[in-house]
Amino acid sequence: MIKHSFLPALFLVVCTSLHADVTMRMAFDFKINMAVPGGAPSLPFNEMVTRIKGDRGYASMGPIVALTNLATGQMTLLDPKGQRFATMAMADYLSKIGGAQGQATANIPEQAKQILAMIKFDTQSHDTGRTDKIQGIDAYEREVVVDMSIPVPLPGQEKGLHLIMKFQLWKPQPGEFERVPALRELAAYNERNKGLSDPATILRQMFSSLPGMGDNASKMVGELTKGGNVMLAMHMGVAVPGLAKMMEQMQPNSTASLGLPEGDKPLLEVNVDLKDLNNDKVPEETFAAPTGYKEAPMEDLVKGLTAAFTGGK
Repeated sequence: MIKHSFLPALFLVVCTSLHADVTMRMAFDFKINMAVPGGAPSLPFNEMVTRIKGDRGYASMGPIVALTNLATGQMTLLDPKGQRFATMAMADYLSKIGGAQGQATANIPEQAKQILAMIKFDTQSHDTGRTDKIQGIDAYEREVVVDMSIPVPLPGQEKGLHLIMKFQLWKPQPGEFERVPALRELAAYNERNKGLSDPATILRQMFSSLPGMGDNASKMVGELTKGGNVMLAMHMGVAVPGLAKMMEQMQPNSTASLGLPEGDKPLLEVNVDLKDLNNDKVPEETFAAPTGYKEAPMEDLVKGLTAAFTGGK
């Protein structure tokens, strides 16, 4: 339920608009470190592209293209395959996401709601001291660790289900913002855009209907954005310590057959890497629905584009 509303919400995180032309290309990949029946799922994209001109922004991720305009407060979703488009106010778009999430969670059993309310979050972050050069930009690494304990009875797990998300973020060194104009524009836009499409607002909107989740999501994003709101690369690992041991107790030999990682080794990994950042001129036509596209209800586009990611499941 949450993942279905997260995909369209993600566009308001990655869509940007600045005072000058900017293009950013980020490579994206993920892998699951276990055997998945029927084969591991794959996403229909391996690159995220953002283009900026003044107050207008363009973002594409596989089958989804989104256009935003901060001056008018509107956004447009494009469906290139079906040659359709839908436009609405960004504030209304966020409300629809929140409303859809509220409807999706309304039928959660009361016992499950009580468990959600008891989830314990511990979020820590620090600079690691490691440095690197990414596409010619001097960068430093910041690590954020989110530790979640879910109090559900599980074999061999005294404290219930334990999940750890570790983010390794690479951010520009402070002096690089003066040297690289595109970085300066990105930072200025992210600051100016708060309240419309910053990650904290979106996560709070999405998770506000889940007991105890809204504040924790905001705190996590606050740690992720410490030290600057521009990211050049990210590695995220999701680990479930004790999962292999638990599965072994429930089903002997299951650890070997599933290839579950031991200890705190990640079960899922996500990588995002900067491939290009430039101030090349962006064509005007980038920020409008192409000629021949037909207008459709926003709900239809969100439903269709979500299906493109999930294979209709």
